[in-house]
Amino acid sequence: MIKKSIFALVLLFAALGAKSQTIKNVDSLMAIKNYLLTIKEVINAKEFAIKHKIEKLDSLIKIGVLQESRFKKYLSKEANKNETENLIRQFHFIVQSAAIYKMDVKQAGFVINASSLGEIKYMNQHIPPLVDKINYYAKWSKQKFEKSLN
Repeated sequence: MIKKSIFALVLLFAALGAKSQTIKNVDSLMAIKNYLLTIKEVINAKEFAIKHKIEKLDSLIKIGVLQESRFKKYLSKEANKNETENLIRQFHFIVQSAAIYKMDVKQAGFVINASSLGEIKYMNQHIPPLVDKINYYAKWSKQKFEKSLN
């Protein structure tokens, strides 16, 4: 009887540990998604002055390196190596585009020119599909965990 109780307790702790890891993966992927959506919001915000946008974008770009390593760490647990590398590359190009946009606007005297419009277009085209992929892997991770419980 005691052996069965101990075994059940061990299984319970193992399941809780796995759930905790899955929740951490999903939460981290959602944080990356929110980071990307924040970049998109900042570049498209009509209510901010250009200087304010650039300040916000500057802080987001600085966070980008940390977010990229976090993205790679948690995505690699859910996707294969090629898919992980592809999505990390997309993420990197988006952050790089934000940095180019910031430099273009600063160099143009806080005026949006053709080059900066191109960067806005690039980010608006590439952020939504990457966010969709992140949602897919977060959902897949959660479903995989729920199936393991059954």
